[in-house]
Amino acid sequence: MSLSLLRKPLAGCTILFAVPLVAEEKITYEDHIYPLFEQSCLNCHNPDKKKGDLDLSSYPALLQGGSGGLVATPGDGSSSKLFLVTTGSAEPVMPPEGDKIGKDAANLIRAWIDGGLLETKNSSARKVEKPKFTLQITPTTGKPEGPPPMPAGLSLDPSFVASRPGLIPAMAAAPWSPLLAVAGQKQVLFYHTESLRFLGSLPFPKGQPETLCFDPSGRFLIAGGGIAGKSGQAVVWDITTGAELFTAGREFDSVLASALSPDLSRVALGGPSRLLKIWDTRENQQLASIKKHTDWITTLSWSPDGKFIASGDRNGGIHIWDRDGNEIHALREHQGAISGLSFRSDSQLLASASEDGNLIIWDIQKGESIKRITAHGPGVTSLHYATNGHLMTSGRNQTLKILKPDFSNLRDIKGLTELATAVSISHDQGRFFAAGFDGTITVYDKKGKEVATLDSNPPLLADRLQALEERLTRQEDHVGQAEAVHAKAKSQLNALEQRLTRIQNAHEANKARLADFTKSLAQAEAKLKAASEQLGALKPSLQQLTSNIRQGQEKLAKLSPPDEADEKSTTAINRLKSDLQEWEDELIEVKKQRDLQLARKMNAESSREVIGSRAHELKGLLKQNRTELAKLEKERPALRKALEEPASKLREAADAASKLREEIAYWESRQLAELERQQQVDRKRFQELAGEEASPETQEELLNLSQRIDERAALLSRLRK
Repeated sequence: MSLSLLRKPLAGCTILFAVPLVAEEKITYEDHIYPLFEQSCLNCHNPDKKKGDLDLSSYPALLQGGSGGLVATPGDGSSSKLFLVTTGSAEPVMPPEGDKIGKDAANLIRAWIDGGLLETKNSSARKVEKPKFTLQITPTTGKPEGPPPMPAGLSLDPSFVASRPGLIPAMAAAPWSPLLAVAGQKQVLFYHTESLRFLGSLPFPKGQPETLCFDPSGRFLIAGGGIAGKSGQAVVWDITTGAELFTAGREFDSVLASALSPDLSRVALGGPSRLLKIWDTRENQQLASIKKHTDWITTLSWSPDGKFIASGDRNGGIHIWDRDGNEIHALREHQGAISGLSFRSDSQLLASASEDGNLIIWDIQKGESIKRITAHGPGVTSLHYATNGHLMTSGRNQTLKILKPDFSNLRDIKGLTELATAVSISHDQGRFFAAGFDGTITVYDKKGKEVATLDSNPPLLADRLQALEERLTRQEDHVGQAEAVHAKAKSQLNALEQRLTRIQNAHEANKARLADFTKSLAQAEAKLKAASEQLGALKPSLQQLTSNIRQGQEKLAKLSPPDEADEKSTTAINRLKSDLQEWEDELIEVKKQRDLQLARKMNAESSREVIGSRAHELKGLLKQNRTELAKLEKERPALRKALEEPASKLREAADAASKLREEIAYWESRQLAELERQQQVDRKRFQELAGEEASPETQEELLNLSQRIDERAALLSRLRK
């Protein structure tokens, strides 16, 4: 139901029961929805009364809607007003008096709408009306030609250094540059979204900045703020030069919301006065002061095409205006303070966030909601609509939510330790930023992993360098300690490796010696075998010769003595003696050969015994080597593992020291550039004063300038060396 048609109470609107459904049964107007209306709504929404110009008593009349437009969109029950007002998600809650509509009945209405608004069981579902815009966009609005705008020449000394960080009320990421603006204490801070280095600051001399916003080109930044209960204004800078272009507003309280038109011609302001004020920046005068909001204006957004201004207040009201302050739409679906408004980069959609926990997407042409998302139940605290259509919100449930351009969930980042007060997405969607209530800015990568934090209370450049030098000194001590631990662990591993090498070498040498001994043993065995064979071969000859000699001697003894023998006997005796002598000679020769082979056999046996003994010893050594090698091999993985942690810590310590040296070198170079810039400014001022009439004040300033220039020149000379 539209907001306008439900502002008057519906007398006696009470749902007494919910109709049970069979799982596959079609939900129709005739069978299910009309009975609910008949029991609860037709007393007011009938052809006779038709409150809010809405008649629910017939299907065609319901489709026509009321004075506020259509009450049901086929296929989108959760965002249709008919469902929202019955669940209390949109005002006015229906019924305003009596028993509230039951959850089952409300879900029945939503299911009927999701099913295509069937009239009867035989009717066809109505076609879902597709939006006249695409959910996927290619951002181009405001994209500058050439390099993206980045700060240059900003002071690297913050305008103000507080005793501790303070709450960060706003952040803004440039649409085309790796640049993040942060509402710091009495200043706007700038950080590089890739290197995360501090790029400089711009002073906000009129108090505390409360709101920040880049124009579509990313070159110009508006900051609104002031002193609570006293004064407020908005300041616009060209961030490429740091030049203040103009200020707008002369408020008597702090500016809580500000927006800049893309052509820089107008500024919209809002705050505790509840007045929407539009300023002409060319004439530096107020064009309009509009009293429409019923509570403090908490947020403003100017559409990138310059046609619309969106304003939100603490009472949940949202108004859409043209650039001159003429109201176009009043959007009243939120039930809590509006914490964020942001147009999509093509200006067709507006996202609104509220303390009621909901994120609503609005069709800006129709002034109707197209999507309602319960983003953070306890309340949404901040919102950022990125150039490419991604959305980021933070909530009181200490969770960040990132949505795709089609509003489906990309990622939830949970478990924040502090309530987030502001969020931003970098121009390339590579980084997500969340400012905590304690002043800490946490940086997340694409996967939602925390990668760093930014300082919302950065130190002076000289103090930064001193702190870095002190950190480097401490880090170098850590490196030295890590080196000592690593060296000890490495020494233990090296000692084991050396011992392992020695034993491996000894093992290989013993294996080679054993192979030689095995070969020698085989040779000794061969000699022993040959000698034994020779002895075996000589034995028959030795036995035969011995037998021949014994028999010959026996024969000779039987023959007659020589003096008694006849000639024949003498001849026989002489022949026998001759044979005996020949056998004895042969026996002597055979014995010589036997003795030689016996000697050889003994030598071979002795060699075999010695070689066998040495081989046995070597086998024992080899076994011992293998045991020691196995033990050392078992110890080596533990020592290698024990070396990993010291090596890792050493690398980490060395890397940290290297990064600190790089940081010091970077900031020293920036310090040098800053001093040279200041030197140029002072010299220019000196030349200007030197041409003026020499008043006492001029002389004093010239003297001070001259002293500063000389001191700075000496410092520059030392730094350059």
